[in-house]
Amino acid sequence: MNYCKDRDECESSPCGSNETCHNTEGSFHCTFDPGSASRNNTTNHSEDGSGCSSKNETKYPSINEINFAGQMENINNCKDHTDCHQQISKLLQDVKKHVLMLARTLGHEEKQNFSSSLFEVEMQTIHNNKIPEEKNTRLSAGGNSLDISWKSVTRNESFDSASVALISYKNLDSIINGSFHNNQTDPADVVSDIVTLAISNNQSNELLEPVTLTLRNRQQNVNKSQLQCVSWDLKEGIWSTNGCVVLRANKTHIECSSRRVASFAVLMAFHDLKDHVHSLNVITLVGIIVSLICLAIALFTFIFCRSIKGVRTTIHTHLCLSLFLAELLFLVGISRTENQVMCFVIAGTLHYLLLVCFSWMLLEGVQLYVMVVQVFHTKSLRPRYMVIFGYGLPLLIVGISVAISEGYVAENYCWLDFKSGWLWAFVAPVCVIILINATIFVIMVYKLAKKFSTLNPDMENLRKVRMFTFTAIAQLCLLGCTWLIGVFHFQDDTIVMTYIFTIINSGQGVFIFILHCLFNKQIRDEYVNCCTNMCRLTKPSKYSEFSTFSTQGLKSTQETGI
Repeated sequence: MNYCKDRDECESSPCGSNETCHNTEGSFHCTFDPGSASRNNTTNHSEDGSGCSSKNETKYPSINEINFAGQMENINNCKDHTDCHQQISKLLQDVKKHVLMLARTLGHEEKQNFSSSLFEVEMQTIHNNKIPEEKNTRLSAGGNSLDISWKSVTRNESFDSASVALISYKNLDSIINGSFHNNQTDPADVVSDIVTLAISNNQSNELLEPVTLTLRNRQQNVNKSQLQCVSWDLKEGIWSTNGCVVLRANKTHIECSSRRVASFAVLMAFHDLKDHVHSLNVITLVGIIVSLICLAIALFTFIFCRSIKGVRTTIHTHLCLSLFLAELLFLVGISRTENQVMCFVIAGTLHYLLLVCFSWMLLEGVQLYVMVVQVFHTKSLRPRYMVIFGYGLPLLIVGISVAISEGYVAENYCWLDFKSGWLWAFVAPVCVIILINATIFVIMVYKLAKKFSTLNPDMENLRKVRMFTFTAIAQLCLLGCTWLIGVFHFQDDTIVMTYIFTIINSGQGVFIFILHCLFNKQIRDEYVNCCTNMCRLTKPSKYSEFSTFSTQGLKSTQETGI
């Protein structure tokens, strides 16, 4: 017959700091200081023929009975920062110790929830070196959740029991604020609940695999760049960002990752974006104004310069017009979120104008392909069909999106909402157009290289098409990359991404002007002639006097022989 050997539960210090542990056979109890009632915790073991304890009948104090009011009062009345740090660290450790003590009483893979006026807890325990088939477990408490692998809980060691718990504090965030941050020069507030990860194997504070914490977001209007996931340093008594990073954030929750066993929270820093707002506004204002001026000059050139009339000029005219309107609307309307109806109209119009830009870029690619396939014959796309396609297809896409939209507009911008998926109404057509044009340009480069290798190539037309192809590819890369970067900018509003998007977006009109006007020899010659004519018009009398004087002088020389 096998006999059960009594275990000394007091070795694991299950009682609080103001309690004395007394071990008994099959149980233990904690005695509070004089004047306090005792709390009994009794675990009865029964024997069977195969060994010990086939079933545990557990009677333990509920979390509501455990009173940490005294410690909370000490924290509220602490003398200085050092005293507060010590009191907070002591509270976190004591709560963790009590929760793990209760977790040991659970059966294999059993989960249990507890709640008190101070915190909520969910815990789980496994026994006898048996890892569940589900290698990970998910615990939830107070609207917060934890995803952790059993490998991290057990540390790949043999065990009789292994426990994990998530403790979510209800009001502790109002006490442990951002002033306890290790960088005192950066003001910050706690914008999430404070939670504690507790595991029974506490030989080290480093986990084998990172855990994922999803914490409630109490401050909806924040940017991810302002958020810092932090853990409480028990020795220093401060928040630390070491080993804890923010993965993603939305209006309701913030997701963090860490390899530490600690208490966690999310802080919101106030300095990141505000320090850059003025610089970004200046870059946007100056850049877009210059861009609009360049687009206006390009439009004037394409409309009134007769020597460059053609299908490509028509395409560039509509492209510059739609881009001009889009840039102007972006400048004056992207942040007008105070009026929902107006913001909705701005977002829909901006969506339409940008799709028009890409539609005309697609038409340019098709036109160049026709020129190459037709071996430089004069055949080209008909303007009427181009207008129908260039303006009709975007109208159809935007019309369908608006008709079936729910949450079409983002909260912080008058632009398509990424979270509800409506940004794909812009991204998907753009990606298709970029893919089609990229395929066309690869075919064209191949055909041009083949033409240049022939013995008698039509060099003039070849060079012309080569230049057209180069500018079209550069244009596609410019606009395509700009708005694909813009997708990540609106999704993940970081400082670096904001600067990149602002600079490139503000310079689109300048780049278009350089590609289609300054790189075109015909247009450069027209600019030179225009400037020369303007100079002549501003100085007619001097030119007239110089011409008369020269003629008379020449005649006098011929007549006199001097």
